[in-house]
Amino acid sequence: MDKVKRKNRREHRKLRIILPPLLLILAVIVVILGWNTRKEASQIEVKEKILTAGTIEQRDSREVYSIQVLPASGEGWYAEQRKEGILTERDGFEISASLARKFLSEAAVIGYEDIFTEDPAEYADRLEDFGLADAASVVTITYTDGSSVTLRIGSRSIETETAYYYMTVDGRQPLYAISVSAAEDWKLPRNSLYAVEQPRLQTARMDHLLFEGQNQCMEWVLDAEITDDNASDAWVLVSPVHYPADGTEMTSFLKSIGNIRLGSFEARASDENMDAFGLRHPQVRITLHMAEGLAAVTGTDGAVTTEPLEEETIVLVVGGKKNDHVWYVQYGENVYLVSDLTLGTVIGKDPMDTIARYPVQVAAEYLSKLTIEDCVTGVTTVYQIQRQSSGENESEEITHCYENGQEIPFESFQARYLQMVLCTVSGEIPDGYRAGALKKIYTFEAVGGRIHTIRLYSYDSMHDALQMDDYPILFYLIQGGLEM
Repeated sequence: MDKVKRKNRREHRKLRIILPPLLLILAVIVVILGWNTRKEASQIEVKEKILTAGTIEQRDSREVYSIQVLPASGEGWYAEQRKEGILTERDGFEISASLARKFLSEAAVIGYEDIFTEDPAEYADRLEDFGLADAASVVTITYTDGSSVTLRIGSRSIETETAYYYMTVDGRQPLYAISVSAAEDWKLPRNSLYAVEQPRLQTARMDHLLFEGQNQCMEWVLDAEITDDNASDAWVLVSPVHYPADGTEMTSFLKSIGNIRLGSFEARASDENMDAFGLRHPQVRITLHMAEGLAAVTGTDGAVTTEPLEEETIVLVVGGKKNDHVWYVQYGENVYLVSDLTLGTVIGKDPMDTIARYPVQVAAEYLSKLTIEDCVTGVTTVYQIQRQSSGENESEEITHCYENGQEIPFESFQARYLQMVLCTVSGEIPDGYRAGALKKIYTFEAVGGRIHTIRLYSYDSMHDALQMDDYPILFYLIQGGLEM
């Protein structure tokens, strides 16, 4: 039997080159078609647009009796319209007027932007896809005629050109589209409903600051009237030590106090929640006293007048932390959340940082007289400053300076005095120091009549011990630092 000779196959070189790219293109097409198919399957097919917008209920806002909101995130709430336009909780607490108007309006006219489908079969087994298996909020509105409507707010639609939230209504079949603004209003938790009345922290009127902590008491008093010239340099630290405070440091500290802002309402303060908020044994109790003063008021005609402001005391009780960034703070009868960004810099203040490190507390423009007594030589030098108004409407000021009765250029005195003002302490006196020999006494008289003294005592070969007014001797400075 003759063997059948096997023919060699011809290799299709061109086919080997073209085939791989064709297969790759085909695979990409299959993937795209599959993705589009899945995307279309995830959407509800609506053969035709049923309605662009409409209302579920349309009533007068006075017909709304009560509103109950149960958000998935945060505490729910229930309020009744006992007086026209006012929503009041069972404990008598009133929701802020602006939110009450908004809620009553949205409860009276319940609108929708669109209907995705009227057939429950198209979405009943896919509630999770629309955030309705565990609704973001369940809202029940009851009207004065006894009827009620329950709304279930789902998730936000991301597959439509316009942003909506999915919504169903108990007893109705359609899957609705509700506006983003209305849906987010109905998701608000209880602590977002109340108007937060900020404490009126007018630092220009403050004259007494008291911080009573668990382990330390800090206290500052203003040793002047709030209207005095250079009053910012008249602050005195009373506790934990009694010593003049630095004007620049106090200005910065007061600015931080003025920046404290109450955040959202948390709860009414009560004996039952004192422990939960850390208020039974607070971190610190802040008492701020403001002196009486005047406020500028602009009338409807543009005229500016003043009205008196009575003295006022504000108390902020700082409890525990809700988290690393937020504190519980009681103000009045309520507990609020306050950011650590504003509160932390205040309650964390080291009182010793406010102590005056610059002995001279009277700036040249406020100085009227300087007396220097050299207790070693017995020589006394007196500088007298006199200021006179001149020019049209007396808008210009001429300053004369006298040294022991002889006039000298004020500019020359001012330059030397500036060196005194810039002199700072060199270090702290150790405990147990007893004052040495009195070397010099500087007496500064300010324009307003306030008197400030500096005494220098022997300390060591290079430094003098410093006493400001009648306060304790805490610091020493370089010898000659206050020479004129």
